[in-house]
Amino acid sequence: MRTKRRILFVLALTFVTARAALSAEWTQNWDSIRAAAQQVKSIRAEFVQKKEMKILTRPLVSAGVFYYVAPDKIRLEYVSPVKSILRMNAKGIQRLFWRDDRFVKDTAISVDALQVVYRDIRNWLNGDFSANKSFASALDQGPPAKIVLTPKDAAMKQFLDRIEIGLAARPGVLESITLSEGNAATTRIEFKSASLNQALPENLFEIEP
Repeated sequence: MRTKRRILFVLALTFVTARAALSAEWTQNWDSIRAAAQQVKSIRAEFVQKKEMKILTRPLVSAGVFYYVAPDKIRLEYVSPVKSILRMNAKGIQRLFWRDDRFVKDTAISVDALQVVYRDIRNWLNGDFSANKSFASALDQGPPAKIVLTPKDAAMKQFLDRIEIGLAARPGVLESITLSEGNAATTRIEFKSASLNQALPENLFEIEP
């Protein structure tokens, strides 16, 4: 279950950060979204993630950094409270976790499931929603503008109701992503300090043998 939720976050973060990087005019229709997507070459964005559930007296808070280089390099790095890294590129997928003062490869990760998600990520980054078999996509121009993703798969619907992506009125600013997981459980991701189309080190995305 934890892996599935982490996968959903990767999908949402990758898609939205790319879209929000551009002029607000991209929200007019899916064609403008597709055209805007082609202008994003790289992304670096800090994030804070807050998880709320009925059984929690206060939210669980995590923080990290997201990296992307077009067309297919992705790095999701949690820095607190627990360190972990998820890397994806055309050669494969790898997750590392922090143990004994170093990063160790996670051999239990479901690579097959992530391969399916990785395919969807690439489609979304190109602004192509018709090829995505996992979610139905709706564009709500608001205000405020948002994108609503609803799962199609019955198994996924058991733990995810929808993903709502909030876009700021000012061009280049992303407000939030909210994952509604049922039973009043939500995960909200808020963004800051986004840098776009800057050179990123290749070793951030390397898959270790």
